[in-house]
Amino acid sequence: MGHERVGLLPRSRRWQAVVTGITAFSGGNDTTAALASATMRNAASQFVAMQRDEGVIDSFSCLLLLVDASKKSDPLAYLASAGLPLSAEFTTLELARVLKQHLQARSSNQEYSAFASQALVDTVRQWTQQQQSQQLLAFSGSSDSFEPWRKAASPAGFSELSHLFFGSFLSRYLSYFLEREASARIATMVDREVFATRLKDHSREITASALDTAKVTESFAVGWYTNHAKKKLPAKAVVIKFLGYALTKLSRTLTYNDHSERR
Repeated sequence: MGHERVGLLPRSRRWQAVVTGITAFSGGNDTTAALASATMRNAASQFVAMQRDEGVIDSFSCLLLLVDASKKSDPLAYLASAGLPLSAEFTTLELARVLKQHLQARSSNQEYSAFASQALVDTVRQWTQQQQSQQLLAFSGSSDSFEPWRKAASPAGFSELSHLFFGSFLSRYLSYFLEREASARIATMVDREVFATRLKDHSREITASALDTAKVTESFAVGWYTNHAKKKLPAKAVVIKFLGYALTKLSRTLTYNDHSERR
């Protein structure tokens, strides 16, 4: 099911270094290593627990629907029949709104569903912006709202798209657990407020760290798309197996990185 590769973070983006940058406001704060470790352990455990959550499955399935729709002769009708009605020249904002409405009606676990739907919207925005920027650089602007999704309808494109999704998903969980652990470990209210501000200021570093970790899903995604999604929309059971493998790989990578950084 793809190459087994554990993604140790590059030295410049090791998770403990990111946490150190956030907690550096207090010279007497000795909780950095504990915060970094507890955050990774919590995220790793959640990635195992959420594998069959309907909200997570539905969020990722929406990406597959958008990619599959881009191959159809009438993609708008195809998406409307799947519960995603869009206007003829829909914007990214409209797409995000329709996706949120669609997922809210189907959510189960509120925490998992919220993070998964946010990761979906992040991915839609980032992917669309990337593809539109490339079109502008090539002087080939297009009014076709599905053009960015046709770029994802290949093994390499889908691999990049899923990497963005898992990176955003992980980034949000790391921020969530880091803030939760900090509330329990940082002694004073003043330090907690400073921490919250610095957490927002370092959001890009957290995202970069999460994207580095999520690279472990890329090679498997290439093969999976080729075998299961290139010619048709995969069945739900097939999607569940993909998510199970990818989330387990992320969980194991987080655990490995945690042990490595504590040596």
